[in-house]
Amino acid sequence: MSSNLSNNSNEIKPTNIALWGPSAVGKDWLFRSFTKELEYYNQQDNNYHYELLERAPGQRDLQPKEVEIPVDAPTPGIDMVSFVFRRKALNGGITQEHDLIIQNNNGQELVNSLDNSMEFETTFQILVQARNLFLVLGPPEGNIPVHYQSPDIPELQPEPDVFSNDVNESKYAAQTVNSQDKKILFDRQTYFQFMRRLFSSFQNNTRRNLAVCLTKCDIMNFRGLPQDMLELRYGLAMKDLLELEQKKHNIRVFATSAAGYLRQNGRWIPNMQGNVIRDTERWDPLNTAAPFFWIFDTIEKQRLESAPFWSRGALLKSYDPYPDPRPM
Repeated sequence: MSSNLSNNSNEIKPTNIALWGPSAVGKDWLFRSFTKELEYYNQQDNNYHYELLERAPGQRDLQPKEVEIPVDAPTPGIDMVSFVFRRKALNGGITQEHDLIIQNNNGQELVNSLDNSMEFETTFQILVQARNLFLVLGPPEGNIPVHYQSPDIPELQPEPDVFSNDVNESKYAAQTVNSQDKKILFDRQTYFQFMRRLFSSFQNNTRRNLAVCLTKCDIMNFRGLPQDMLELRYGLAMKDLLELEQKKHNIRVFATSAAGYLRQNGRWIPNMQGNVIRDTERWDPLNTAAPFFWIFDTIEKQRLESAPFWSRGALLKSYDPYPDPRPM
């Protein structure tokens, strides 16, 4: 019979994860594709069963969360949803459970909150107080290396962007944003400025778990380590910034694809056309589960380290880490 270290204990707190990222970078897709990718791991892992559960309105019992393709619309405001995530041991391991709370918000408010913390105080406080934070970064606009866009997919059209390209708008994030209507062109420099501003907003000495999620990596004609993808997209300055901040926080970079790949006419192409999945029957997200797994793994090891000393060593020794990210 498996051991259980679930949230039945009062000392185990909910797992809160806040998301930061501009509009249209794929924050909603990241979470909903995580739900879908659990199906892959349940087919591959013979030792654990992964499940995401929720309570239907008016019901007390937990039910499996249905897999849903995101609606192509921006988040209207602060969106806080709760689920129960469970990694159920099948062969005598430790069953772990998390009361998972996801805090998302409209991308423009998330951006504006770092320029005007008073006007967007609630959003700002969620970000700076988060112990677990997903920094969701989409492909930057402009100044893209020539080999960034894959030559194998000429039929793909650029995804419509919600940020204005008007020359009268501020190109960089150095200017104060006074209105939700302000639009910003998110190129490499802008991403760097906002990331630096976010790190400088962390005023206490709390060590945070920061998952840097590079979305839409399927459109890149590149294979390699996530750190290399980060440098290719955002430049050496961004890579150096994260390496510096690793002295204060736990940071890991993840290369993700919300739709995965599709084999068509003898070649692999992204299974996403704009914001629409080409073939929903072959929807196979890549590494959208990986940042969640990393957070769960970190928290669960901390739980075991706080166990009574007579059982701590054995529990840590028998602990199975979560699966590694899948190769892109």
